Amino acid sequence: MNRRRFLEAGAVGALATTAGCTKAVVGTNRGNVVAKAVRGGGETLVSAGRDGATARDDYPGDVSARNVSVSDGAAKELRRAYGNPTYEVTIDHYRVAWPNDAKKGERKRYTTYRSLFNRIQVGDSVTFQPEPTNTGTISSVSCIAPDRESLLVRCSTGNDDGAPM
Repeated sequence: MNRRRFLEAGAVGALATTAGCTKAVVGTNRGNVVAKAVRGGGETLVSAGRDGATARDDYPGDVSARNVSVSDGAAKELRRAYGNPTYEVTIDHYRVAWPNDAKKGERKRYTTYRSLFNRIQVGDSVTFQPEPTNTGTISSVSCIAPDRESLLVRCSTGNDDGAPM
């Protein structure tokens, strides 16, 4: 193989690799939020599901019938008492895109950031993206709707396999 062919092959390989990374960033997942929880010190501090919310007596945040949110003050208290609490969201998947390892129709628990945790509620339908290097963590939520049909109308992001159009 001469030098020119070698360089051409390398450029094609780099382009193909970049295309795969782009798909990982823009691929979308859709699903319904079925539960939320905050965990710290190896135990559940507060959780919310379709049947309601429960919290430890010493939980410093707000809890409503189907939602849990963590204010700045509550987050400081939780960090002081439990170190680094985790914010978890459980989703039933409508559609899954690479690199997510979940399957369509499957229920999966993700960790996320407090800001995203507070933004979504149990019962919401969401379009989201996991972190490309850690598919167990949701890095962004691009659309929130009250139900699956509204999500499909308001948040069209690609074809059935989750790839962009």
